[in-house]
Amino acid sequence: MKKKLLVLPLVITALSGFAQNNNYPTAGSPVVYDYSPTLYLQRNTNDGGYTQGIQTRLADGTNNWFFGNLLDGQWMVANGDYNNPKLTVLSSGNTGVGTANPTQRLSVSGNINLENPTGGNYLGFGIVGSSEYNTLGSMYSSAGLVLAHGLKPSNTVAGLVYAYQNMSRNAIVLGDNFSFGGIKFYTKSASEETVGAAFVVDPVMQLTDGGNLLIGKTTQANAAYKVDVNGKVRANEIVVNTTGADFVFESGYPLRPIADLEKFVKQNRHLPEIPTAKTMQQEGVGVSELQTKLLQKVEELTLYIIKQQKEIDELKKKVK
Repeated sequence: MKKKLLVLPLVITALSGFAQNNNYPTAGSPVVYDYSPTLYLQRNTNDGGYTQGIQTRLADGTNNWFFGNLLDGQWMVANGDYNNPKLTVLSSGNTGVGTANPTQRLSVSGNINLENPTGGNYLGFGIVGSSEYNTLGSMYSSAGLVLAHGLKPSNTVAGLVYAYQNMSRNAIVLGDNFSFGGIKFYTKSASEETVGAAFVVDPVMQLTDGGNLLIGKTTQANAAYKVDVNGKVRANEIVVNTTGADFVFESGYPLRPIADLEKFVKQNRHLPEIPTAKTMQQEGVGVSELQTKLLQKVEELTLYIIKQQKEIDELKKKVK
């Protein structure tokens, strides 16, 4: 019996060795041990304005940072003291960075930078539980900005992937990387796709670095054309600047004799100064230039008719 009684104090002594006591040193950091350690800062009055928080100071006593609340509706991280808040959270849940009066869930006064763009970081808008339904504004490939719907940038290659199973797809891509820029526009009707699969579609429209607009094509054979369209264009009216061809009616204009014109047409099978059909098919035609040339030929034809009418009138006189 005595042996059993001697064991109990020994057990208690052994267990006490595992207990941890709070430490409040006169120098150094205090340590509080508890199951759920909590620091309470409770007011002793309801009167007057107040702050509740932790104010850090430098060795010379200068205020460094303040962490706490101003009155009962504004929690902050402030530089110096509570008068210079850098991060603010209101009781409504609105959070402000660089502003003490956020009006939205997140209000930022200043620039925002998304770091590590090659990792596929992006700012997305979606439906809770539906993953990335929409993606808006994504940085990737070190220098690309994407505004997309139903798509997102890949975190492994310089391109887009599907962000939702079945919906229409639209995206505007500003630049691919530091070497190739421009603005590309993508569209695709709704279809069943695998989330994460590569979006392999040519842009329907592209604005190149040089300011050329390509529609229905991705490359240009001749970059001199500011608008290059692969397809038909329809408009109510097109106005083209041209010089006109009034010079045909000026005195001294070298009107080609009919015999020479006939010889030229037989040999070349097209009118003088007018491109051949083959050239038109290969290179296209300039609307302004062709209009001027056609007007020139109409005015030359008018001169031929006038000259011919004079000859007819002379013949009539001789017949009489």
